[in-house]
Amino acid sequence: MKKNLLIIAMCFGLSAFSQDINKDFKENYSKGIEHYNKGVDIINTLQPNENVMRLDEYMGDAQKQFKEALPYIEKAHSINPSDKNTLTALIGIYFSLYDYEKSDKYKKELESLKK
Repeated sequence: MKKNLLIIAMCFGLSAFSQDINKDFKENYSKGIEHYNKGVDIINTLQPNENVMRLDEYMGDAQKQFKEALPYIEKAHSINPSDKNTLTALIGIYFSLYDYEKSDKYKKELESLKK
């Protein structure tokens, strides 16, 4: 009887733990994507005839958003390394921050999941 109760208690504990992990993933992913999308929106507002000085300002603002997104997206990735959306965000963030080595690393991870 005690053994059965222990097993039941462990299962409920693992279930709660699993829910916490899932909640933690969603919260981190959501916060990260919010900043990521702001950075993308800044880039998308650029006009072809934009002054070069303004271009630097826009890119600086976009990169600031990408840098703010990075810890959240990295945390989400550490919780669920096979999430394709998280990997896609990491590829875009690192590419936009001119860290092509890390961008390529995550691109390879994403490609290996598609096989």
